[in-house]
Amino acid sequence: MATLLSYGKKLTAYIPTPMSGLALGLASLGWCISNLFPAFFVLKPLSALLAGFILLLLVLKFIHQPALLRADLADPVVGSVLPTSAMTIMVISHSISAYSHLIATVVWLLAIALHLGLLTSFVYFRSRNFELNQLVPSWFIPPVGFVVADVTFNGMSALQPLAMGLWYLGVIFYLLLLPFMIYRLCRGSAIPQQTQPTIAVMAAPASLCLAGYLSVHPMPAAGVVFALLSIAIVMTLAIYIAFIQLLRLPFSPAFAAYTFPLVIGVTAISKVVTWPGSEHLSLGWLSVLQYLVWFELVVAIAVISHVCIHYTRFLLKISTANSES
Repeated sequence: MATLLSYGKKLTAYIPTPMSGLALGLASLGWCISNLFPAFFVLKPLSALLAGFILLLLVLKFIHQPALLRADLADPVVGSVLPTSAMTIMVISHSISAYSHLIATVVWLLAIALHLGLLTSFVYFRSRNFELNQLVPSWFIPPVGFVVADVTFNGMSALQPLAMGLWYLGVIFYLLLLPFMIYRLCRGSAIPQQTQPTIAVMAAPASLCLAGYLSVHPMPAAGVVFALLSIAIVMTLAIYIAFIQLLRLPFSPAFAAYTFPLVIGVTAISKVVTWPGSEHLSLGWLSVLQYLVWFELVVAIAVISHVCIHYTRFLLKISTANSES
């Protein structure tokens, strides 16, 4: 038993923290597919279980070596990715709601508290030693990522003000940070190769804000919906073009950044298609959006499969190295 525990401790120490982003992408993809294809409803709880297992590995890593957690929190890139763990828990809470509404709500609230705690930590460490060239697209995750709470909102009227407040904060933070991010990408130094995959995160905030808006707002304004939809589509298409280069990069744990932005794009557009206000669109544009949903879903599945294959090879390599040492 002692040998097994020692091996487990050694193995989890090498589990990359950005895997929480992969967990988020997998849980979101399973939910998305089950929504679009009800016959595959089992994918939602199965993907939530898989995501939960990945988070468990990360928890064990930080329990065994707490110093790694502080190091990750202080890192300008990894610290910005850590909140994806809280976002994953929010998605998992939605799966739990099928079995217990109360437990799901408690988990959802705890995930929000965790995300806000990680946001506070990120702001603290970055304010101590801020440099413009440290700014990378994954910095959108701490201040905007908690809008996942809106997408996973269970509709409880008592929590509606909280959900709406989180959405407004997320949109405000997104609009404030976006000009600085664009300036940094255009005028700053080149992003190091190992963190270049975080560029894919640029596709996520607008889609997330759109999906969150349609999830919690009782009467969505057509102007807001179409404005966010336009930004979301442009950003997603831009990342598709960036993938021509990004997918050629050698594997790094940052590949996890490719996953959730693609899935939330599918989720956002599918919500627009089923939104009652879509009657403002002509049949032609509605058909375009429907085809875009299927196209983006295929791309998301293909890219996430690509990331999973690379992560599997990476983890097997670690496992083999540890078993031989």
